[in-house]
Amino acid sequence: MQTIGKNLNLLTHLNQNYQLLNNQLASMLLYIDESNSLVIEIVFSLAETENDQHLRLKFTDVVEYMFYYKSDYTHYTVRRLKFLYDEECFYLSIDPEDELPKVSHTDQDVVRAKNVEGYLL
Repeated sequence: MQTIGKNLNLLTHLNQNYQLLNNQLASMLLYIDESNSLVIEIVFSLAETENDQHLRLKFTDVVEYMFYYKSDYTHYTVRRLKFLYDEECFYLSIDPEDELPKVSHTDQDVVRAKNVEGYLL
């Protein structure tokens, strides 16, 4: 596992080096850490990278999350994406209503957290 950045450095690194669009959400893990805060780890398959690498985003101090699943649909293929820093939180939506760089209450599949770290697997 290789660390690729944390918080704003991670956002910059991802924007310059990796494309999450048209890749799959491979797994999601939710747990409470030792400080009694929610942690969400999301792993994406990066099909277009050498050796089919995976990207793990680890969200800590989660403020809010919402994911919806229905078996009739392709499971979490990223067709549109918002990943930004807004209002003292990192905001990820892998099913946004639009692609405007702002938080929207109509976005789906959302994580808001105070910190995020990225790893290549």
